[in-house]
Amino acid sequence: MASVFDSGTGGDMSAVTLPAAFAEAAHMLFAAEQEIAADTRPGFITFTSDLSAETITVAATLPVTTTLNANGQVVVTASDYLQPLGAASEFDGGGGELSSIHKTAALFEIAQKVHAAEQALPADTQPNNLTVAIDLEAATAQIDATFPITSAIGTNSTIVLSVVDYL
Repeated sequence: MASVFDSGTGGDMSAVTLPAAFAEAAHMLFAAEQEIAADTRPGFITFTSDLSAETITVAATLPVTTTLNANGQVVVTASDYLQPLGAASEFDGGGGELSSIHKTAALFEIAQKVHAAEQALPADTQPNNLTVAIDLEAATAQIDATFPITSAIGTNSTIVLSVVDYL
């Protein structure tokens, strides 16, 4: 199993697989949300790791807007909730495969790509490590993901987590 992700050049991401790109986008959004003062931080995303279970878990409830396109199809777009709260929200795709312009949209976009990649696998081996549920009434997209990781000791005794490409 292998997936490929084009992170572009000189942008905000460096991942080369879809699961790693999702984890990178989730961590960028999580870190940006941490810039917001604690009393006004919305807490729309959690990002945790469990070294014993060798997993990372992301849970995000993203605000979305919906419109109808010319064919009557519902188009769901992630809203930039960071910028109005004073956090850095810009996203630079570096000319890679993500076209989003803010971090919330980047996470939503890569979540859709991972979900599609999971769905494209044969039914008997199809993983369900990521789910996306859109609630039109609440104007939210709920993204839940648990991905396998490996860990190692890096430079200056840092712990380095690497997302396993399970696709």
